[in-house]
Amino acid sequence: MGFVLSEHEAKAIIAADQRNAEVVRPYLVGEDLNSRPDGSPSRWVIDFRDWSTERAAEYAEPFARVVERVKPDRLKLNERGYRERWWQFGRQGRDLYVEIAPLEHCVVITITSRTVQPMLVPTGPVFAHKLVVFAYDDDGHFGMLSSAIHREWAIARGSTMRTDPNYTPSDCFETFPQPSLTDSISALGGQLDKHRSALMLDRQEGLTKTYNRVHNPDEHADDIARLRELHVTLDYAVRDAYGWTDLDLGHDFHETKFGTRFTFAPGPRQEVLDLLLGRPSGGSSAGARPAGAVGVRVDVRARRRLPGVACPGVVGRVLEGDERGAARS
Repeated sequence: MGFVLSEHEAKAIIAADQRNAEVVRPYLVGEDLNSRPDGSPSRWVIDFRDWSTERAAEYAEPFARVVERVKPDRLKLNERGYRERWWQFGRQGRDLYVEIAPLEHCVVITITSRTVQPMLVPTGPVFAHKLVVFAYDDDGHFGMLSSAIHREWAIARGSTMRTDPNYTPSDCFETFPQPSLTDSISALGGQLDKHRSALMLDRQEGLTKTYNRVHNPDEHADDIARLRELHVTLDYAVRDAYGWTDLDLGHDFHETKFGTRFTFAPGPRQEVLDLLLGRPSGGSSAGARPAGAVGVRVDVRARRRLPGVACPGVVGRVLEGDERGAARS
């Protein structure tokens, strides 16, 4: 992929001319989000945005690389846009970067991931097309998206890629009836982020290895036990925001189609899904409560597709990363 650079290549190009840092940028992909302790990018990418060739050519070293490694292949493609704008990414996700520009951080989740867990990351990198970017920078939305209620909904509504859940925004987020956020959700979201970030840095492990520990019944380390405890407390705070205060979620190690998981018991899991769908459920007195009851809202922005945006696109407050480094090159 001609746009993508290793860290060594990126630093050499920037060292040749400091101005090149304006177009040589960190590039976050799903593998880094899931495997690196801080979720930081290990790759870089040359990004000329929607600039003209004349402006792009002012950055000699990056432009020369794109001429050499991208242009020949682009000129062979049938798609006119790729041929005529060979120095630009095929799909740029402009709306994504407009939406997150005022924010210092945003919530990001990998489309295909066994954990189905988001991270708060800086908004500076270019985001790969296999990431879903939520234009939220607050602990409340991070907490809500980290809850098992959201995760179980996403798993039930999404597809699978081999043996892992596949998070499709149109199926998993646009359809999700969000609760009105409470102070408890915000406080617990912040605690979860702080504890998990420190844990991952201390262990030098990313999301995947961390949650392999969470779901392992033989893992009894204090920091992992505390992480489980925070998830349980957060889940109950989200439950309360829906008004299902008498619903026992039954957290423990349970067998699922993805193996042993520390999550809801099967009965409460189905009841939660029924409640979110507005179907009566007989598991508890909360079962008669429709999903549109206390504290539940559907963010209308999350149901509105912005016009003229191809995949990866923008759906209200959730945005899929762009196909910049992975654009045909």
